[in-house]
Amino acid sequence: MMNFSKWIIAALNLSKIFEVHIDENGKTRTAGIEGYFAHDVFTGMNIEYEVVFPKDNEFGREGNNGSWTGIVGMVQRGEADLAIGTLGINENRFRAVDFSFPYATDGMNFAVLKPS
Repeated sequence: MMNFSKWIIAALNLSKIFEVHIDENGKTRTAGIEGYFAHDVFTGMNIEYEVVFPKDNEFGREGNNGSWTGIVGMVQRGEADLAIGTLGINENRFRAVDFSFPYATDGMNFAVLKPS
């Protein structure tokens, strides 16, 4: 259940994407394109947040029993209020968690001939 006084954000510490740095006073600072974006959104909405990391360092994949690993699993189990960090949307993940409207797109694509 979300605690609206302080949100718990699940993320992976990815260079230039979502970085977390702790200064000499123990204060957490986010960096990277999604780190800056998240910080600006949360501070603009006056929301205090804490970043947590999955022990398995994964985005999330479904296990045999319907449980999930990674940051998707942390949200599914209620260990985090939301996950952030170039998280791809797919049908299986969509059954486990809700997604925001995409706020970025990637221009990299592949094309292959459809089988006849």
